[in-house]
Amino acid sequence: MWLRNPFPKLDRGDGEDFLISSDKFNGEPHDYAGNELNTGFFFVASNDRTVALFDEWHAARRGSAGMKEQDVLNRIERRGAFRRLGVRVRVLDTARFSGFCQDSRDAEQVATVHANCCRTKRAKVADLKAVLRAAKRLNRTTTEIRWPAHRECVKSWL
Repeated sequence: MWLRNPFPKLDRGDGEDFLISSDKFNGEPHDYAGNELNTGFFFVASNDRTVALFDEWHAARRGSAGMKEQDVLNRIERRGAFRRLGVRVRVLDTARFSGFCQDSRDAEQVATVHANCCRTKRAKVADLKAVLRAAKRLNRTTTEIRWPAHRECVKSWL
């Protein structure tokens, strides 16, 4: 869910080809192997490297029955696809590109929220609605808010 325009926070200052969100950000934006990549939000510069990556990703997806595209991307990453293809990757900080696995501590900085770490669509929708209500309060006031607990997502795993 986009809470505000994410594009100002997507600078490619180091010339990265592929900016991608994560379930849990370890503080190192260029450590794509050490962060849990999440395909819920990504930004791609169109070039020969990223075209080759998407070609490989889609080909791998065809041979991965029952796997989500995120799992397929993580699998080809572990097999060295980014390095082999020369794709420059930056993992987006959950401080600005937040998710339910690792909430941002500063709601005013958050551009997008991903309902990851939920098991059901019903739980995702319920908890995203709660986040949206909180974000609307933030936009009407200067006081700091806290994100609501992701109760429905937690319950979806029980």
